[in-house]
Amino acid sequence: MNSKISFFILSFLLLSGCRFFDSQNEIVQTLQVDCKLYDQESNIIAQFPGFTCAFAPNGEWLSLVESELTLYNKDNSPKYKFPFKAHHELKFSSDGKKIYFLTSDIKMFKGKKTRFDIINISDRNGRILSRWSTHDHLDELYQLFDLKKYDHWMPSKMQSAHFAADEQHEFSHLNAIYEIPQNLLEDTFPFMKHGNLIVTFNGLGSVVIFDPELKRIEHVFEKMIKTELYGFHDAQILPNGHLIFFKNFNEKAGELVTSIEEFDIKKEISVWSFVFNKPDFKHNDINGSVQVLENDNILLGENSFGGRAVEISRSGEIQWLKINDTRYGADKLPAMIYRAKKLNLDEFFKNNILGAWARGPNGKVYAK
Repeated sequence: MNSKISFFILSFLLLSGCRFFDSQNEIVQTLQVDCKLYDQESNIIAQFPGFTCAFAPNGEWLSLVESELTLYNKDNSPKYKFPFKAHHELKFSSDGKKIYFLTSDIKMFKGKKTRFDIINISDRNGRILSRWSTHDHLDELYQLFDLKKYDHWMPSKMQSAHFAADEQHEFSHLNAIYEIPQNLLEDTFPFMKHGNLIVTFNGLGSVVIFDPELKRIEHVFEKMIKTELYGFHDAQILPNGHLIFFKNFNEKAGELVTSIEEFDIKKEISVWSFVFNKPDFKHNDINGSVQVLENDNILLGENSFGGRAVEISRSGEIQWLKINDTRYGADKLPAMIYRAKKLNLDEFFKNNILGAWARGPNGKVYAK
């Protein structure tokens, strides 16, 4: 096992005294905040290196450190380092056979070096199976989206320490990839078929559905969303067929506000919205995640007052929150987080050396 990773994992296990299963060996969901894992009482289980991480049932995991994407074996040794500058998204497919991730390519656009994002699908050994480049499909994007009114300010400037100063212009950027789950609308709309991929086109103010192999765009949710202000994160299709996403920018009474938006795709109407109002929340200009939980509460990864994972009811009342343990700056504010999710990681713990080390009597898994 890599010594640094071993130190992070085992030291937290020893200190936490927390468990992954209850006394009846029932599955307990784990809170993932970027690359940290917590139990139901918000005790830290383990911390992995990286800006964001993903965990597979077979015990392997992915980590993005700055722009370096690495796949790790179940013994936590490096398995494969991807030879691309990655960003924002890394995810295992639901069948565990593929990896989804985002990269960028630098191309000349309007006389400027410009970042164009690429959607990638690889196998579990890093071999690229499919790619879809925004640059290669530039003409198609101009036809599908109403970009003429925004063309005058494209490409936009975005600061990034991972790219040279003259390469920090970008043609939009993408920030999330999800598989569409089985849902109530897949027999009504072919583009809603489970297994298709839904991708958040942040800077183009839209959400796009692809076929599973990235051969074609199946649908664009631009007109239904009807936005004049861009800034989206974490768009997903729910089992009821609704679309939900984290919207960073809305204008309300002359002020910018953040919201969570849920749409009925069949009726093409908004069915639920939660606006980040003071004093509990404030505008989030970057990042953000959303998850509808089994009890229909909403889990937010957000940064109103530093990084927080916040569970709210549908009426907007805070049910629970977890403030990021990592602090920074003179005020020691909680460090910004990218995503917070509650996940079933029992198979990961069973197969990763972390879980094997912590396994107790009768097959139950405990930290100590």
